Amino acid sequence: MNKEDLIRVNDKYWAYKAPATIWGSELKVNIGIGFTLPEEQLDALVSVIEKRIAFLNDSRADIEKEVLDYGAVDLANDWAESAEPDENEENVYIMEDGAKVRLPISEEYFLSTLRIDEAAIEFSDSLDEVETTVYVACDPDFFAGHAFEVCIDEAGSIDRCVFAG
Repeated sequence: MNKEDLIRVNDKYWAYKAPATIWGSELKVNIGIGFTLPEEQLDALVSVIEKRIAFLNDSRADIEKEVLDYGAVDLANDWAESAEPDENEENVYIMEDGAKVRLPISEEYFLSTLRIDEAAIEFSDSLDEVETTVYVACDPDFFAGHAFEVCIDEAGSIDRCVFAG
């Protein structure tokens, strides 16, 4: 990636969007900058963005563990069980996205459904002060549009994991 790949957004929350491949999916990462960034620092900005994206790809197991520790598999089973039952198959429920899910959902199956739905890299006062947030969703969508918000601090530690929607 280079600075020409950054897409200027200029909205209330984000300065740029950056193309990225995270966990095998193509997406545009939201970039927030809480200070005035001189044009000559765009290359440095891109460098930090690339490092954070690489970190997300390298840390998939850690992020998945946080989601599991939240109790996500039990939560997925509870949500799926509240969906419409399939009249033709026992222990099968139809999610809001139309996907059929057989209960119980195993940890292995649950992990295979995880994907990054959205990502944001936010710089508060400098390029050294950065927080990364990812929204981990499932496909099929067990949670009717909800996701797990996982925040990673500037040192690369997972700061929090919450269920968001």
